[in-house]
Amino acid sequence: MKIENALYIKLGEGGCWEKDSIENGKIRIGWKNIPLDLIKNNEWDKIRKLHDDEHKDQPNKKGVATTDFNALQKIIRADDRTVFITFFSGKMYWCVAKNGSINEDSISKYVETEINWSDKSINAERMFTIDTISGRLAKYRGYRATCCSVGNNLNEFEYLTKIISNIETSEYKNVFEAKEKLKASLVPAIKNLIPGDFEILVDLIFRNFGWKRVSVLGKTMKFFDIMLEEPLKKTLHGVQIKSKAGFADYEHYKNEFIENYQNDFGYFFFVVHTPDKKLKDYIEKTDNIYKFTIEEIADHAIDSGLTGWIMEKAR
Repeated sequence: MKIENALYIKLGEGGCWEKDSIENGKIRIGWKNIPLDLIKNNEWDKIRKLHDDEHKDQPNKKGVATTDFNALQKIIRADDRTVFITFFSGKMYWCVAKNGSINEDSISKYVETEINWSDKSINAERMFTIDTISGRLAKYRGYRATCCSVGNNLNEFEYLTKIISNIETSEYKNVFEAKEKLKASLVPAIKNLIPGDFEILVDLIFRNFGWKRVSVLGKTMKFFDIMLEEPLKKTLHGVQIKSKAGFADYEHYKNEFIENYQNDFGYFFFVVHTPDKKLKDYIEKTDNIYKFTIEEIADHAIDSGLTGWIMEKAR
């Protein structure tokens, strides 16, 4: 897919047509005062005159009329190399218009989509939630008129084409590579932690992610090393921590959790930094049981801001 242009569009006043447009593969637009035949026949001189006549008694709105006219032209002239973006329900959506498909129904004028509205990249591997896309695109939510071009002063157009095609930016690649190197360097440092420090690290990871410990760290309990509470739901979760463990150990704890604790606890986390090969390669398919390997622990330690803590222990 070749993208040469991009337009932000507001789907109705206050976004009143967003849901209908996205669900039904339409780009709904206003301009109810412009006859549909004039648009279909590209009679832009007549359309411009209608715009000017509508605002002739409002000289201070001349700029608004021009902006409105230019926006309509951009929408109607969009071809299969033009991407439209909009925002709905906390996500960015994109689509491609079907050229020459302007029509009208009881709700509004609309353009049909060649590629329907989507909140994901082309290969569906990335979802475009507002909190995960760059502010270079999210800023268009504040645009007050109906439609505008997505510019490239801050590489926003280039960035848009890359995320739609799921092509990673050079900035992302550089940071990702640096994080992978950091994670690889943390693995031996974590493996060298004594059991007590390893248990503290696991406890800190969960607490830094917002979970509340409701057990006394290091005290002997019947089954769990750490008991956690999810603050909002008040759901209890259990953690079993091992420096070394084999697949048989994992199966033992897993089965005991299922038989004796599953009804009272949400999740069971089995955390081990040195598993045997069978356990390391095993992929758990149970929804409420998670096995954390050393690489995952290192990754969570970075994300929860514990790199410095591990460095001090390794110093």
